[in-house]
Amino acid sequence: MLAIGLRDAKQYSNNPCLLARNLSDSSKDVYWVEEASLPCISCGDKTPMSLVSKKQLFALKKKYRVKDQVIKKLEDFYASNKTVLDLGKDDNLGSRILVQEIEQSILGSLKRKWRDTGASLMPYYDAETSGRIALHTSAIGPSSSGKSTIVAKVLKENFQGVVIWIFSPTATVDPVWKNLQAELGKKKVRLVDTKRIVAPIDLESEIGRGSVLVFDDQDAVLPENERYTSNLCSRAQYEGRHMTNRDGRGIVCFS
Repeated sequence: MLAIGLRDAKQYSNNPCLLARNLSDSSKDVYWVEEASLPCISCGDKTPMSLVSKKQLFALKKKYRVKDQVIKKLEDFYASNKTVLDLGKDDNLGSRILVQEIEQSILGSLKRKWRDTGASLMPYYDAETSGRIALHTSAIGPSSSGKSTIVAKVLKENFQGVVIWIFSPTATVDPVWKNLQAELGKKKVRLVDTKRIVAPIDLESEIGRGSVLVFDDQDAVLPENERYTSNLCSRAQYEGRHMTNRDGRGIVCFS
């Protein structure tokens, strides 16, 4: 389940897993901890019933044939400081099951969902584990939706110090990749125009162990060029984590 901040996370786990850094407030980094009966995150100034959608309430009420007054009693209960819900004359099996399902839904939301419009979250990659765990990532979305921009930010925050290879037909002119190269340096960010690739590329001898590979717009080139980058991407995804450098870091592939 989710925990916000290392202090709270350590109350539930001796070794919490960092999921995302909050670049605007490090005390609100997002962690994953072992499941517990009660959530680590509270509702804040909202009532627990605000975590249950009207559509969900309607479906449950219809399913168990529960009257509107039961829902009203439940809303009043969660808005108060009471510890015991008294259904009175509406206490029946259907009402009890509905209450149980709503409670489980609320607990599930608190354990697995967190929203903060002021947060600036950045996914965390533990690069030191890349030799043991495959950290390969696929960015999926429509054209011009900002996939390259997000990936560039992830690379900057998580993979400084290693060589990053950008394979794209627009790698040498795309401002996103050119800016990343300007920030990290030409030795650390290599821009490769995939339209110019006319021969196979060896992953180990030409790319290097422990590198990061980014494949952007693979389909936007001719088939005779695309096959070389596709083969390189496939090998990086299947064998990359075994190709470790002296620091034990394997190859990571973004596509």
